Amino acid sequence: MLRRVGMVRLFSRRSDMSLFRGRKLLLSGLFEHRKAAGLRQIDLAEQMGVYQSWVTHMESGQRRIDVVELIELGKILGFDPVDVVRKLSRK
Repeated sequence: MLRRVGMVRLFSRRSDMSLFRGRKLLLSGLFEHRKAAGLRQIDLAEQMGVYQSWVTHMESGQRRIDVVELIELGKILGFDPVDVVRKLSRK
């Protein structure tokens, strides 16, 4: 639920917690897929064409993942991004 305070939009506590849980589930799932694929952060970074710090920031939640990156991660790590989004939308 979105509410306004002055010119700033704030989410209700329930929304904040839902977003936090969804993001946490996504990040832990990506970490598990990387480990299951037998890849180190540097290996994944090389395959994606990014720096290792990009992967570190992604896995720690300091960086958000866009749809194109999720698709590329799915190709490299062997998961279907549609399934991931479907699972997150049910939570």
